[in-house]
Amino acid sequence: MTGQGGLSMEENRLRDEMPDREAKGAPAESSVRVEARERTASRESGSEPASEPASEPASEPAVSFPCGRAGVEALLPHRDPFIWVSRILACEPGVSITAELDVDPALPLFAGHFPSHPVLPGVILMEALAQAASCCVLSGRGRAGTIGFLTGIDKAKFRAQVHPGDTVRLEVRIIRDSSRMAVADVSAYVGDVLAAQATQKYVIARQG
Repeated sequence: MTGQGGLSMEENRLRDEMPDREAKGAPAESSVRVEARERTASRESGSEPASEPASEPASEPAVSFPCGRAGVEALLPHRDPFIWVSRILACEPGVSITAELDVDPALPLFAGHFPSHPVLPGVILMEALAQAASCCVLSGRGRAGTIGFLTGIDKAKFRAQVHPGDTVRLEVRIIRDSSRMAVADVSAYVGDVLAAQATQKYVIARQG
């Protein structure tokens, strides 16, 4: 049924109610909805550029294995004359590592240990193993800017002597690794001969 102006009765009723609704504070269409509709129309018409993909967080610099002295120094804060890892043959970060130490015959310590029978001190073997373990732990994700400190040695055994010119293979298996400490079973070999073994403990701390 139509009324005045050719409008339906319902349309006339809605038109008459509009002032009342505005007076009562009936909300207008949401500005967010209007903006969303306008942005959709712009994208469909090609006038608005597509948003850029979110950039991924920068990953920590990684050392590729195997690696030589440069890779070792990228992982350890140690430098000459007290760095005892010559190269890394294989490493699964936070799990295990195989590294080597070339025993330089020119090391000054051989002049006193011992003058007539030079032998690499057992404490140096333990330090070399600890440095290899640090390479394994510190190469893991989230370890940038940290340093490992040797805090304990259990069940240490020295089974064979290491002499000038030997190449010592350093084998490490991490048996515990948390945010602040690590524990590893470590072994040192010359060829197939076991020279030393132990269980070592380390604390992980921030440098500086």
